Amino acid sequence: MVSAVAALSLVATSTLWGAPTAWAIEPPSVDPGALPPDGPPGPPEPMRQGAYCTRVATLPDTDYRVQPRYMDMLNLPERGGGDAAPE
Repeated sequence: MVSAVAALSLVATSTLWGAPTAWAIEPPSVDPGALPPDGPPGPPEPMRQGAYCTRVATLPDTDYRVQPRYMDMLNLPERGGGDAAPE
């Protein structure tokens, strides 16, 4: 049974190795005359700012070395675990 499966897979793969490349259509070509003229890169219309970003600030007495309270429920181990970072 194993030799029959091996023979069948050998015949199936050998037919794929001998398959010619499909040349049903000619590869597309680019007509240089149809391209737009060269110009400076940029948007087609002038840009304008529609909305303004919100101003972000840090609260006084913020300690970035302390884990945030919302991460306490994840029960994560201490960061690093005593392992040194590779240099």
